[in-house]
Amino acid sequence: MIRTVRRSGGRAARVAIRRSPPEQESRAIHPGPRGGRYQPLSEGELQQVYDAALDLLERVGMADSTDEFVALVTAEGGWVEDGRLRFPRDLVQRIVS
Repeated sequence: MIRTVRRSGGRAARVAIRRSPPEQESRAIHPGPRGGRYQPLSEGELQQVYDAALDLLERVGMADSTDEFVALVTAEGGWVEDGRLRFPRDLVQRIVS
C-alpha cells in the first residue's frame, strides 16, 4: 500500500491573499485629496483666457471661412477685413450665453 501525504493550507492561503485588497502603502495609485474640484486656473486667470479669446476673434479673426458661415456671421454684426472674418465681442458673448 502506497501512502500519499497531503499538504494543507497552501492553496487556500494563496487564494485568500489574491482576493484581499493590497495594503495602502503598496498600491500603485494613491487617492488624491477628498472633495473639491480640479482648478488649475484661478477665476482671474480664466477671465484673462476668455478676454484673450474674444480679442483674437475680434482683431485677428478667422481665415478660409465658408461663404455660408460668412453670410451668417455678417448678418449678426461680424465683418470681413483683409480676407478674414472678424467677430465682435458682443456677438460672441451673446452666442456663448
